[in-house]
Amino acid sequence: MKGTLVVRAAVLAALLGTVCSASPIFWPGSGHWYEFTSQPLDWLSAQSEATSKGGYLVVINDAAEQNFISTTFAPSGANEFFVWIGLWDPSGSGTFQWVNGDPLIYTNWAPGEPNNLGGSEWAGELRTIDFGGQWNDLNGSFAHYGVIEYDTYIPEPATLLFVGSGLIGLSLIRRRLVRS
Repeated sequence: MKGTLVVRAAVLAALLGTVCSASPIFWPGSGHWYEFTSQPLDWLSAQSEATSKGGYLVVINDAAEQNFISTTFAPSGANEFFVWIGLWDPSGSGTFQWVNGDPLIYTNWAPGEPNNLGGSEWAGELRTIDFGGQWNDLNGSFAHYGVIEYDTYIPEPATLLFVGSGLIGLSLIRRRLVRS
């Protein structure tokens, strides 16, 4: 009997871990939540997905947030793992701005960037730490994951129901284990 209950508890814990790991990550430094887009997308589609979910592509306001985003979402790997950030030049004038309207005070451009190579680079990407963790301007048509930032985050009702059911199940299993 105890063996069955232990197995059930392990399965519930694994399911809860899967649901929770798929949820946005909270960073106390900004009080905001962050997650990847659902798949690699061009910059405009990544920003569109972010907006449809109630967020925006990440706005990096200081070195601490830069470090958090770099280490969490672009720790290492080849350039396929560069990620879109919410920095763009909508007019093509060379003046980059954040998608949410925050002033562009902090920057972390790679040396020689932004350079508008070929006259068509208007989207901001964050390079992995292996590539310096710095920013680059790029044509927004490349497919990268984007990092979505939420000022506030409310889990979907189905997620809350699933997590709540799992917690109730774990408490019942614990109660049975304590009794036996």
